[in-house]
Amino acid sequence: MMLKTLNKKHILPIALAGLASLWIAEANATVAGPYVGGQIGWGKVELENTGFHNLKDDGLAGRAFGGWLLNKNFGLETGYTRFNDVTIARSIKLETYAIDLVGKGIIPLQHGFSVYGKLGVAYLNQSLNVKISKRGFNRAILASEHNYYPTFGLGVGYDITQNVLADISYSRIQRVGSSHEDDSLFSTDFVGFGLTYKF
Repeated sequence: MMLKTLNKKHILPIALAGLASLWIAEANATVAGPYVGGQIGWGKVELENTGFHNLKDDGLAGRAFGGWLLNKNFGLETGYTRFNDVTIARSIKLETYAIDLVGKGIIPLQHGFSVYGKLGVAYLNQSLNVKISKRGFNRAILASEHNYYPTFGLGVGYDITQNVLADISYSRIQRVGSSHEDDSLFSTDFVGFGLTYKF
């Protein structure tokens, strides 16, 4: 009788708890782990207020990245982004790249879709490459500036297979500080389409 009473009172909650723990373990087993990927798209280095006119400060850009999913909702990611070179004058070119470290929050949706947001810090490096050529004298001068700035982004992903994810995203590196500081550094925008492989 006591066994029957115990079964009636406790068997359903125990079974539900067991199924839930199996579901969580299975979800974490299939989601958690390392991943790598790449994105290609459009990048912009914001040079509107530099005093130069008719600058093409946007163009092809790309990002390579790797990370670790802690579970289905959170991950850590680092990436390298290379922006299009900007020709400021005939002999002056601005080169820009960034290395970022971000936390990634993911919300899984139905039918393999998900949305995510990223927030972290980026090491932004911008270099002015000046070529001087006069009367047979040729010289190249490279002036480089770098700093750490906040970065953030939003994206939508789709699971093509269990291991391959396609996504489209927007990310920004936001310059902060006085306009008199780091005058050669500029905020950036990147919109890209990417593929990710989850191990």
